[in-house]
Amino acid sequence: MISNHRTTDNTSQAFQGPRPEDWRALLRTGANILLIGPRPTLDAFLAAAADYLQGPVHLVTPADTIPLDCSGTLVVYDASSLAENQQDALMTLSGVDANRPQIISLSETHLWRADGPLALSLDLYYRLNTICLDLRDVASLQAIGRVHQSVKTA
Repeated sequence: MISNHRTTDNTSQAFQGPRPEDWRALLRTGANILLIGPRPTLDAFLAAAADYLQGPVHLVTPADTIPLDCSGTLVVYDASSLAENQQDALMTLSGVDANRPQIISLSETHLWRADGPLALSLDLYYRLNTICLDLRDVASLQAIGRVHQSVKTA
């Protein structure tokens, strides 16, 4: 169960991104995941995935201190807005320790910019971006799924 969940009014909408068996399999890997999309989509994903996150689940916003002694799952809101001390804490948490938490970073914008510097250090960017799901165009994902399903039935 997720504690201290900060949510918007749009969270109640059903998450309509990649098929549940696909993203559940990604969560089970324990790899760090970066999710990019509009806040309502990120909130809907988090609500849909809540029962599949390894507990305890810790939620962190850019205004919060990142706990260095956490296990389970660490969900980082607004990853593109992290302060330097938060980035340092994430570097420590994302080390090779077998007891490290799975870090799920949420961002409305991609952390990589072709026209400027990264929002994070390069090392941290790659540690948080082990698996990247771009959910900015969920409608396109739904359309691809419908086309794929119609091809199977044809």
